[in-house]
Order: sequence, then C-alpha cells, then structure tokens
Amino acid sequence: MMTIDELIQSGVDQARTVLIGQKDAELTPAFVIQFKDGRPTAIVATPWGNDREKHTATTAMWMMFKVYGRAVDSYLFWSEAWRARESIKHPIGLMPRDREDKQEVVILSAYNHDGGKMRILEIKRGPDGVVTELVAEDDVYDHLSGRLHNLLADE
Repeated sequence: MMTIDELIQSGVDQARTVLIGQKDAELTPAFVIQFKDGRPTAIVATPWGNDREKHTATTAMWMMFKVYGRAVDSYLFWSEAWRARESIKHPIGLMPRDREDKQEVVILSAYNHDGGKMRILEIKRGPDGVVTELVAEDDVYDHLSGRLHNLLADE
C-alpha cells in the first residue's frame, strides 16, 4: 500500500509521462483508489468537458466515497486546472480560466483517513505549445478545501 507521499509521487510520474513532449495531450481527471481489504487498486477516470459534467462527475465520486469510504484506505486525485492569484487588479469572482494572468497547472491531492496533502505542478510550454516541463511548487499543502478534497471525511 502506498503512503500519501508515494501516491502524490505516482501522480507526478503519470503527469510527466502523459504531458512532457506533447502538444495536445491532456491529463484526464482521475482517482487512484487503494482499498483496505486487499482489493486491487482502482483507477477511475472522471473526464469532463464543461462545468455541468464536472459537477456530475464530482457528485458521483462523492456519493461513491460515502457508500464505500470505509473500505477505502487512501486515494489520489489528479487534474489539469487553471490557476490565478487574487489581487487588487483581479478581485474574487472571475474564474481563473477567464483571466489573462492564468497559469496552467496539474493539481495532485492525496488523502487517507488521517488527512491529506496537495502538490501543484506548473505546466511550462515551449513556443510551439509542446509541454517542456512540469515545475513543482516548493510547498506541499496540507490544509485543503473544495468539493474534491477529503472525500473520506464524514463517513
């Protein structure tokens, strides 16, 4: 069974395999789920093309974790995302994908029943649009919120 740190590293490795050297590749949002009872690790892809599909996929995963959460030891979620920092010039309200200062990132978050961690990788592209590197932030976050974070809580 992988630890949370090992799960995150496996996600970093997967993102590098899928994205580096590619122009149009996408890292499909997915969950890697480890079970307590010896069942094989499950990989559940949750692709979405718009906010409605994202809501449907995340609601389905939330419901699945509520039913099977006690059997789950830990999980990793990965996804590409847009990120932008709040500032006076850009107050809260405008989605990062709609801002000119957005950054393309990979978000990796892993959880077990004791908590979780998140790592962010900035996607760097060359002038031809090909992904040249994934730059890991120095910070590994352990205080997280949002609809995909800590689906093992509130069992």
